Amino acid sequence: MKKQDFKSKVISNIKVADNFFRMELESKGVEFSAGEFFQVSVPTHTLRRPFAPSYSDSEKFAYTYQVVGEGTDKLSTLPVGTEVSVLAPLGNGFTKPTPNSTAILVGGGCGTPSLALLASQLQALKVTTYSVIGARSSCTVLEEGSLNKFSKKVVVTTDDGSSGIKGHSVNGVESILSEARAEGTEINIYACGPAPMLRGLSILAKTEGINAELSFEERMACGFGACMGCVIKINSETAETGFVFKRVCHDGPVFNSTEIYWD
Repeated sequence: MKKQDFKSKVISNIKVADNFFRMELESKGVEFSAGEFFQVSVPTHTLRRPFAPSYSDSEKFAYTYQVVGEGTDKLSTLPVGTEVSVLAPLGNGFTKPTPNSTAILVGGGCGTPSLALLASQLQALKVTTYSVIGARSSCTVLEEGSLNKFSKKVVVTTDDGSSGIKGHSVNGVESILSEARAEGTEINIYACGPAPMLRGLSILAKTEGINAELSFEERMACGFGACMGCVIKINSETAETGFVFKRVCHDGPVFNSTEIYWD
């Protein structure tokens, strides 16, 4: 779908976890494929903020955000009916897997909500889905209910051990890998979260011979590749450095794990 710049009203804006909020906006007919994102304006701020939806249909879409600065703090105070500007859909999303295959979804922190949309779309392909949620503690576990609805199994990991497995998301994947392999079908890993988590998954995927697609979280000022502010290193056989730069907003945010040049 071609990107559109439209005005949207806030349908709801509620706190869902410690310092996390979920906002619903009018979609005006715009629907997202999992992995795509949008830019939303913040009243009194110049730059829009990028987010990935956790739910999408022709009437509304939802996203979860963490209050980390003035912009997101302002978003958390917006009342129902507030009009904001939205640029969507943006970026390149996850590749659709083979029907009846197996998927392992891995989310870390703010990256987890966008996987709820992916899980719902995989259900239509009859893909057997396992989900891993990584969080700092039990009070920041996101989308467990949504992922349970679409997954055969959900594993929660927390840094402090207050919920699920004490550890990180890669530990969660390791705990279910043998069960996922027992499905006897093609396995794909789909992940969104902080770079250290994505790096760990990239190593695991290479070791286990599993295809993995990683959605990167970077600061995006424009959202469509003009400002060059969200580049990451991509492997290159021709560049002297061994890598080239690609824009997360324009060329991603989803990349295959084999593409990434890890320092």
